[in-house]
Amino acid sequence: MNQISVHQTSKATVAGISKLYKSDATYDDVKRFYMAELTQKGWEYIAERPIKDWGADFGGRELVFRDNEYQFSIQYAGENANYNWNYAIDIGWGR
Repeated sequence: MNQISVHQTSKATVAGISKLYKSDATYDDVKRFYMAELTQKGWEYIAERPIKDWGADFGGRELVFRDNEYQFSIQYAGENANYNWNYAIDIGWGR
């Protein structure tokens, strides 16, 4: 994976960091990896949901996990998206 950008948020009641990546890995491979790794480390799988960009459906998906007050998500932009990234990883606290 090639890292594209990083975004950080930090306030008194919330904190988070997001990274955008470009990868040749398929969504199914990425999903399988994170489902196995995170649940093995005690993260609870919350949901997989479709995501849209301003109402447009590019085939994007999001996986969401929780560990106590922390939330971790992996977004897949979709096979029809035309961005300089195809995966976003976000971890946050207090959301």
